[in-house]
Amino acid sequence: MVFTCDYRQAGLRHLDDAGHLEGSDRHLAAGYHYGFAAECAFKTVLEQAGFRKFDGKRCGNPIWGHFGDGANNIRATILVQSDRLLAAAPPSAEEEDETGADNPKGLVVTKASGRLATLVVTLLALADDSDFMDGWHTDMRYAPDGEVEPAQCVTWRECAVRAVRTLLF
Repeated sequence: MVFTCDYRQAGLRHLDDAGHLEGSDRHLAAGYHYGFAAECAFKTVLEQAGFRKFDGKRCGNPIWGHFGDGANNIRATILVQSDRLLAAAPPSAEEEDETGADNPKGLVVTKASGRLATLVVTLLALADDSDFMDGWHTDMRYAPDGEVEPAQCVTWRECAVRAVRTLLF
């Protein structure tokens, strides 16, 4: 069966599911869904910036990535692809003249204009935060109950809520 991708809707669904699971003291399962909620928020912006899941390039394409996933870590691949992301949401020529073109990341961070530019700046800031979703990994789906402490689940919830609120609304 082939499924279509709706990262925004999936992110909201994973966040909601995680909340129900956390409310039932199922911290490992909740944490797992919090991670996917945050990933879906990231992938929503990546898709708006021109990245596609089915472009034939899996390795190095952040839309395929996950948090804590070695060579295809979504945070790392986003940062590697920052030039491509910034090119998808360039500032106006007037803003470029004011700030100089020698630091494109700084240019957009200080002079972002438009919805996509703001989302790209936020995405890059989250991806550059080494504590964001720290310790989360897709392999947790195989772990026994009890391996995720409630405090860790709360930390991942805060990260997921931050990503969803800033990238999806």
